[in-house]
Amino acid sequence: MFADGRQEVKLPDGQVVKLSDLGDYPIWSAAALGSAQSADVTLFNYSEGATLPGVNNGTVRADKRHINVNYEGKMPDSDSMYIASVALELDYDAPFTAIGQVLDSLYLSIKIAGDKELFQAIGRHVPQGTGLGGFSNVNAQFSYSNGAPILNNIRPLALPLFVGPNKTFRSTLEMPGGAFTTASADFIVREVWRGTRMRYTQ
Repeated sequence: MFADGRQEVKLPDGQVVKLSDLGDYPIWSAAALGSAQSADVTLFNYSEGATLPGVNNGTVRADKRHINVNYEGKMPDSDSMYIASVALELDYDAPFTAIGQVLDSLYLSIKIAGDKELFQAIGRHVPQGTGLGGFSNVNAQFSYSNGAPILNNIRPLALPLFVGPNKTFRSTLEMPGGAFTTASADFIVREVWRGTRMRYTQ
């Protein structure tokens, strides 16, 4: 499994496990937000087929574009993950002022096996890649993304977060300033955790 032939690894909690798979497998979870959004939104706590959390809850059903794991807030007993970076991806076409307002309005936190926030950031500080970028369209507005998702332009964590087997976890998007008003309709925000995922047998 490793380059030197080892197949066993000792987890931070002291468990020694035999690896069955090891790789750079990102996980992601999305919410459907909009101009009336003010309530907190919890990610990674639903599965495919469920309605997305957010202001238009009930109108968008989750598929693999929205969530790619069915953990529902708890790591399986045969999986674990070192989170090396966090990114926010916005599926959103809007004027620059609107996309900037969205990113500045969002507060993101991650909790693992408890109530302590192990990661905190406002949306603008959790780029998808290179930061804001876009192009002009025929209506004299701009279509913007939250950056190109290339490896050297994501926000790495100084200390990777570890989600062990059977550990609960959640990420929350908050709007501390209250509901924001955008110039466009609802949009999808996707949170992506990149790092090393391990699958193993005890």
